[in-house]
Amino acid sequence: MIKQVIMMHSKPICKRLSKLFLFALCFGALCIFTACAPGDVPAAQAPTTLDLRDAGLTDVSDLLTQTQLVSLDLRGNALFAADFDALRAALPDCDILWSVPLGDARFDSNATTLSLDAVTDDLEAMLAYFPALSTVRLSSAPDSATAAALRARYSAVQFLWDVELFGLTYPESTQALDLSAAQVDLSALKSKLDQLPALKQITFGDEAYPLQDQLALAKAYPSIDFIWNVQLLEDLSVRSDITELDLQKYKVPDAAAFSDALVLFPNLTLLDMCGAGPDDDEMAAMRARYPAIKFVWYTRVSNWIIRTDIKGFSTGNRRKFPDGYGWYASSKFSYTSIRSSDFENLKYCTDLIALDVGHCTSIGDVEFLKHHPQLIYLDIALCDLTDISVLADLRELIYLNIMYNYLTDVTPLKNCPKLRFVNASNNNLTSADTFLELPVLERLWLNCSGLSDKQLAALTEKLTQQLPDITIKASQRNPEYAMSYWRKGNEGYLTVQALYGLRAQHQGTKKD
Repeated sequence: MIKQVIMMHSKPICKRLSKLFLFALCFGALCIFTACAPGDVPAAQAPTTLDLRDAGLTDVSDLLTQTQLVSLDLRGNALFAADFDALRAALPDCDILWSVPLGDARFDSNATTLSLDAVTDDLEAMLAYFPALSTVRLSSAPDSATAAALRARYSAVQFLWDVELFGLTYPESTQALDLSAAQVDLSALKSKLDQLPALKQITFGDEAYPLQDQLALAKAYPSIDFIWNVQLLEDLSVRSDITELDLQKYKVPDAAAFSDALVLFPNLTLLDMCGAGPDDDEMAAMRARYPAIKFVWYTRVSNWIIRTDIKGFSTGNRRKFPDGYGWYASSKFSYTSIRSSDFENLKYCTDLIALDVGHCTSIGDVEFLKHHPQLIYLDIALCDLTDISVLADLRELIYLNIMYNYLTDVTPLKNCPKLRFVNASNNNLTSADTFLELPVLERLWLNCSGLSDKQLAALTEKLTQQLPDITIKASQRNPEYAMSYWRKGNEGYLTVQALYGLRAQHQGTKKD
């Protein structure tokens, strides 16, 4: 029964399966045909490079949307800065070449060199559109303000032009002019100097020019060294490139006018005006105005007339100082008449390294020493001093004689580390500690110094340990007023006596 049922349905089922297979086969073929059939053709790819040279373009609006561009050549088209700026903003990754307008002409924006007839009003702004620019040659020179502005803004660009002066042509880079063979008109010259920004020196011939014209030109161009003849005094014409000048045989009637004229001597380093006329205040004003010039003149210290470049001054010399540095100008002398104020003019003596004002018992104080930090040798013995605080600023001292005063405190000497020779005898010292802090002491005199035997013994022991070669004299009974032992063989003493022009005493086998 089951078999019959199967047989009864077997034929219709097979027939149905055959139809399904045929349908599937047709459907698959259709799918394959559909997949392989040609579709829409894609649009052509937009270009990344455009060459539109000499295309007559005046409007770039259509190019602003072409953001795929990496190179765009617009040379030969009448475009302007605003057009380029718009393109640059819209196409930041695109290399754009164009013709940049300068005056009535146009130049390729990739130019490295430009040759221009003149400076146009828009030149400074438009040069920014030449990124590779290295040189600009101008047929005519710009004014100084324009030239300075161009160089300041475009420091990597060389600006060149030529300048015609008295029949000759010079490049703008000229640093030195030799006009010694030319007939020079200063007004004509001045009108051209702005066109030579690198100029440092001008040499003139033997012509004589009005002093005021020379001063005006030098003031207008302080960076230029003018080498010419200057009528410095009525009877003296001087070449302006001199380095030293001796006016001892001349008279300067007007110190202020003379000082003004010195601006014309940029190389001057030494000016000797001893006896030339101007007083201390006038000379000091010139020294302050021209710090590069060493001014020398005569000044008065009590009854001494000395040059301001004197190296050694001593009240013990009442004749002449060595090498013409000064002399005593009175027939009378008294130590007790000398006051501290009498030494005030020593402040002008900037070369002074040795000073002896010993025995001036009425001096009162030595505050004038504040003007002399350069002192190396100092003698202020027998001056009845009670305070030497000012010595703290004299750090160059190697020789110091302060004997026969009323000093109780010598701590300012701690600031004088170069001291080698110190005589502090006959004082009222309370402590010897300061001397232990002087690292190069060679000779120390403390006779009757006010220190106790115990203090002196302790000091001597410590100093000889620190400085085995030191010589110490510390007698409580021998004041050694004549200083015979202090002076004998004392290198510092021998040096100062030579500087003062005085004989060195107590150097033989016998007392002299």
